[in-house]
Amino acid sequence: MDSIENAIITCYRRFKNDRKEEPAIDALREMVKVERGFSVAEENKPLEFMAFIDAFIKDAEQGKHINLSNGKPVTIVTVRTYKQTYKLLLAFELRTKRKLTFKDITPMFHKQFIHFIRQEFKSIETGKSLSINTAGKHITNIKTFMGVAYERKLTTSLDFRMKSFKVISEMVDKIYLTADEIQALHDHDFSANKRLERVRDIFVLGCYTGLRISDLRSLSNEHLVTEDGVLMIKLEMKKTEKPVAIWIDEKALQILNRYKAETGSYFPKPISEQKINAYIKEACAKIDLLQKEIIITATENNERVGKRIPKCTLVATHTMRRSFATNAALEGIPYNAIMPITGHRTERSFLRYIKLDQLDAVKIFKSFRERGQLKAV
Repeated sequence: MDSIENAIITCYRRFKNDRKEEPAIDALREMVKVERGFSVAEENKPLEFMAFIDAFIKDAEQGKHINLSNGKPVTIVTVRTYKQTYKLLLAFELRTKRKLTFKDITPMFHKQFIHFIRQEFKSIETGKSLSINTAGKHITNIKTFMGVAYERKLTTSLDFRMKSFKVISEMVDKIYLTADEIQALHDHDFSANKRLERVRDIFVLGCYTGLRISDLRSLSNEHLVTEDGVLMIKLEMKKTEKPVAIWIDEKALQILNRYKAETGSYFPKPISEQKINAYIKEACAKIDLLQKEIIITATENNERVGKRIPKCTLVATHTMRRSFATNAALEGIPYNAIMPITGHRTERSFLRYIKLDQLDAVKIFKSFRERGQLKAV
């Protein structure tokens, strides 16, 4: 009896610490079974929908779910989105006052769930409903859950594969920082605020190198090498597991040398991505060029509307690589020299990623022509 009680307490505390909420009875029951070494197959009792998702997430946290595109366990970020989807499904159950089953995951559920998270549910962090693309991410997760459940013969329903059970998405405005804006951020004196100085340095290094935040956070002195008189960063990118070499220009070298003199390491001490996203907005708000308002188009109440928003409030870690790629293209650097760094496999996907308007395209054409890389027709 003591072993059962201990298992219940252990599972309850683990769930409460991880999720910051009370576990459902069914989920707790299944966790206790796993804790005590009993599998669901041995019990010969199929998991219910929400209990299955909870067990699925626990397996993912332990590296038991593989990303089929690279053969590696799904990332921590992916697991985090699974947990968010699970919480939204719990909220949906509470709102509809019914317990979801595998058979409930139909096109009708698809419509109702999207309406709920787009119109009724409010995020604790923002106080707003979820965007179309965020809603689409959660539909993707539900399709993943159902796909695994079907493979495990926990359900025979294939409604989640119907065309009407589609992942919704929309084109959204993504910003990049111009070369002048990056320079202004680089030149600003943050010496009185070391917190903002460090996050600024990490951010502009990302703009200069095109590295993802996960790679920037992993850099050490060993990654900085000189070959044939060229100073570069060489590493294997975490996401793609492909080697990459990135030239270090004078602007980036200024930052690296300052940190080497102050700390003995060329690279700033890592900061979590969540903190960087918060702090970089604070840092950018101090830059005059980034205080200007820009028009962002988004869907609100099923209509596309333009909103004027200060550019500094939109800056985040993903802005680094897009700024690098867009500015490199504007300088006339060939796409096939940029794409190995950004990780894009096709020129089409690369062109969707960078932010170029008609004037930018003319500038690139002019740059290529002046360099003799385009011949007059």
